[in-house]
Amino acid sequence: MIKEKTKITFTHIETLGHGYLKVSLYDLVGFGFDMEKDFTDFSYIDLETHNIYLEQDCDLNKFLRVMSDKNYDVTIINDYKPTFEPSEKISFFHLDQVDFNKKYFDQYYGRSWKWTFKKK
Repeated sequence: MIKEKTKITFTHIETLGHGYLKVSLYDLVGFGFDMEKDFTDFSYIDLETHNIYLEQDCDLNKFLRVMSDKNYDVTIINDYKPTFEPSEKISFFHLDQVDFNKKYFDQYYGRSWKWTFKKK
């Protein structure tokens, strides 16, 4: 018997010159992704919302391939935001700038993240 794929939906933000798939950090960790090993430094994290913005040319295809292998049927909703520019937002950082191994568990609020930055 073939197991039906689980349907899941994500938003692709399209800018004037580029695009990013918006995925929650918690979802990516839950799916088994390692932020420091699985994605390039072309993708971003928003430290305020804990959303990851996977760069469309390098990281999006890898994400879709892995999700398909994990038996997910991914639907992408396009959201055109011509003025969205992650590099200009104060809470956005390239993935290689954040040390994802410095996480901790907060007994009152559940799983939380303590952000530290890598030294260049």
